[in-house]
Amino acid sequence: MKSVALITGPALVAAIVKNEESAVQWRIVLCILGGVMITANTLALCVFTDKPAEYTMANANEKSIKYEVKPEKEDA
Repeated sequence: MKSVALITGPALVAAIVKNEESAVQWRIVLCILGGVMITANTLALCVFTDKPAEYTMANANEKSIKYEVKPEKEDA
């Protein structure tokens, strides 16, 4: 969601704010950004799941570590 604000924020400020001291212009920008963030979060809520992705699941027959470090033999 941070990336949505990072992309839309500067573009909105450049397009809307002509006088940086105008509270009305800044209010418009912040209301639009708020709407965009609410929309993005609502869409994310519908798409994201709590289940792990398939590529993160380890197969029980496969070793998850390909290279193992074996202890050195002690000469005693």
